[in-house]
Amino acid sequence: MNNAGILVTGPSWAHDARTRRALVEVNALGAMNGTLAAVAVMREQGRGHVLNVVSLAGLIAAPGETVYAASKHALLAFSLGILSDLRMAGVRGVHVSCLCPDGIWTPMLHDKLDDPGALASFTGSLLTPVIRAAGRAGQRRQARRVRENPSPPRL
Repeated sequence: MNNAGILVTGPSWAHDARTRRALVEVNALGAMNGTLAAVAVMREQGRGHVLNVVSLAGLIAAPGETVYAASKHALLAFSLGILSDLRMAGVRGVHVSCLCPDGIWTPMLHDKLDDPGALASFTGSLLTPVIRAAGRAGQRRQARRVRENPSPPRL
């Protein structure tokens, strides 16, 4: 399971190159590297399942989170593509799934409570950590948006 992520908010033109690079390196490349390492082992053993926690932002970009969304879009495309590569190579026992939850009430979002650029992160019901939902999605071998135990923050 790959579940790393960082969020920097604001207009995309306000991010410097270092910030953009960090978002892509952690959110996309980090999970890609983890996926590739796991798939190498799983291909040898003939079975396994990688679950990438992408984000709802992997499906649609919210205002103020454009670079974050771009990094999550990249992870979603990579995940779907590597699954296709596995199937084209005749590998049937190794699966790759994506979980695309809404905002999850974690320190990453808690640190954004006073950030006007993070407004889109707080428009829905925030979710509690998704480990149970992730397990169910992994068993179903499908990408899906999960709403598990909505828990709005206390502001």
